[in-house]
Amino acid sequence: MAIEPIESADVATSAPALRQATRAQTALNWVSNNRVRLLKFASVGATGVVVNLLVFEFCFQWAFAGAFSGKILFGVSNTVGFLVSVFTNFLLNDLWTWGDRRKGTRRDGLKRLTKYYITASVAGVVQISISLVSLMLVWGRLPVVVFGIDLSPRLAVLTGIACGMAINFIASHLWAFRDARSE
Repeated sequence: MAIEPIESADVATSAPALRQATRAQTALNWVSNNRVRLLKFASVGATGVVVNLLVFEFCFQWAFAGAFSGKILFGVSNTVGFLVSVFTNFLLNDLWTWGDRRKGTRRDGLKRLTKYYITASVAGVVQISISLVSLMLVWGRLPVVVFGIDLSPRLAVLTGIACGMAINFIASHLWAFRDARSE
């Protein structure tokens, strides 16, 4: 069995592909190693959606209904729902998703809360942006109609949620809920 020599041109063209494959494998390994934490994070996120909607509805229908109207009522109610849901998500993530990490002092808790609000806000901006872009460039151009309902806007929102969740998880894992022993 003869071994063919490797040409230098073959090595040069395959090196970037090899690096890319290595990066992809590293990312897959990281996700695999953190899959339980990622599932916990997704579960907490689902509870956050429910909290957000419930608080929004309470504010929109009762708490602020007499004080504001129209778009201002919608905006204030939506903002309060977001703020409360981020706080409840922070508590659940701090206690459960990253409960295995050393937390530090009470003051460190306020730092983590601040970091989490920043992380969630950035992820929220990304989510909304990706939703709009994907609606304009992808989902708005595909006829996705089921039982007479156009699913395109909903699919765009889900696309944005997936991207926002990925950013929120990575930033939370590496920054907001970083183990106090590693700082």
